[in-house]
Amino acid sequence: MKTFTIGNYLVFNKRIGKGAFSRVYKGFHIKHPDNIVAIKQIEHDNITKLAKNIKREIEVMKKLNHMYILKLYDVVYDYDNNNIYLILEYCAKGDMTSFLNSRPLKEKYVKKYMYQLSEGLKYLYKHKIIHRDLKLSNILISDTNDIKISDFGFARYFDSDTMVETLCGTPLYMAPEIMKYKNYTIKADLWSIGIIMYQMLVGKPPYNAKTFYQLVKMIDKYKPQLPNGLFVSPECSDLLFSLLVKEPTNRITWENFFNHIWIKNYISESMMIENNLINIDF
Repeated sequence: MKTFTIGNYLVFNKRIGKGAFSRVYKGFHIKHPDNIVAIKQIEHDNITKLAKNIKREIEVMKKLNHMYILKLYDVVYDYDNNNIYLILEYCAKGDMTSFLNSRPLKEKYVKKYMYQLSEGLKYLYKHKIIHRDLKLSNILISDTNDIKISDFGFARYFDSDTMVETLCGTPLYMAPEIMKYKNYTIKADLWSIGIIMYQMLVGKPPYNAKTFYQLVKMIDKYKPQLPNGLFVSPECSDLLFSLLVKEPTNRITWENFFNHIWIKNYISESMMIENNLINIDF
């Protein structure tokens, strides 16, 4: 396979991913060929118009260090071609969109991923960071089947009473208050988490609209519901529909999300499984 060199990294020419403004390749450090990395190329045509986002993404990711958040190892500036390369942790199984492939997961697996997502977001919350673009394609899956929250181009620091006006994110995951061009708070990300959880459980989003206008109308008119025949625990249902509340003041709080009984149960259930395996070994 053809390769090219960026700084101290050898990069395979075959693209493994693509964003709206970037391309992602696989590569490795020349001195450490066993350590595979992902290399996100932001092309010169997009650098000027995305300067704030790129700078923000680099600044935020440099400060983050958590097992469920994608690691930024290095930044390489290619001044000759006016490109920027982010050297990132490599996730062998791609993003959650391709991982799900429009298929639902069993509740126990959804609980695992929601627990990991909540732990990563708790870390961000503790450091006063709001992501603002949470969606399946920004959740990567490692070779150990753990999640990694990625893409911090829209992330920003917040105060406890922050009101934000900037329209950003992906329409399918946007909170209703953002879609209606209202000021919004950090609770907007909680709606996005609800859409992600719904997709994990059902295999598709709660609203099927072709245009932004149709989506706004559907959210206004219909309350999200699980399809007939899909049964989940009362605790799972309670969390899902506490997240998917249209009025942000009535939506679950971050503290209650982190401490919800369904997510908290994952820890005790995991310990029980481990203890049973230990007993079997003995």
